[in-house]
Amino acid sequence: MLMLKTNIPCPLFNSICRADLSTDVIEETLDKLISEYQSASLPILWWTSPSTRPADLDQRLLARGFQAEESIGMASNLRNEYPLDRPRLQLSIRRVKSNNELKTWCYVMCTAFGMSNDYIEHFYELFSSIGLDPYNICRHYLAFENDKAVATSTMLINDGVAGFYNIATIEEFRNMGIGSAMMNTLITESISKKCRLSILHASQSGFNLYKKFGFNNYCNITQYSLI
Repeated sequence: MLMLKTNIPCPLFNSICRADLSTDVIEETLDKLISEYQSASLPILWWTSPSTRPADLDQRLLARGFQAEESIGMASNLRNEYPLDRPRLQLSIRRVKSNNELKTWCYVMCTAFGMSNDYIEHFYELFSSIGLDPYNICRHYLAFENDKAVATSTMLINDGVAGFYNIATIEEFRNMGIGSAMMNTLITESISKKCRLSILHASQSGFNLYKKFGFNNYCNITQYSLI
């Protein structure tokens, strides 16, 4: 089991995942972990997937007041047959290369996901510590509409697999093809890096977009939050 606990009152910074626990210890473990986080006035974000054990952990979390949010685990074999849409002339997508651009990226990402601006500095500290060098396996992208930053994404590359994350567009710029343009960029970049497979977590709102680009759903991933 992986456990992240910080002093930041944001669920993403206080996460638990990869639980592989026996039924003999699960109730005691839940009591201990919930008490530990709540005594520090911190939220909990617990991730479950088909590999989570015990198999009834979802029901146990719900019984303790956790709120569930579903996402879909999707994957695609990378090839050059995607519907690469022609981008609009006023739209450009660029890889984040400077700390100032990273600060802008964090602002747009938090805004697009409806997160508090209080978290912007924390995300900046996290991703700036990872670095922005050209060969970093973690790469961030910003979409600009008429020079205004309006959408984000992140790509993680490891062992021939590209993970697509943080794909988000500010609300007033949605349904304008920006998400498709961002997917074009991520797929083109991952193919150029010789990746053979791409993976992502999809919300219901993004599911049809990713299907268009050849992604298939393979599992459900649930985030259980206790605020």
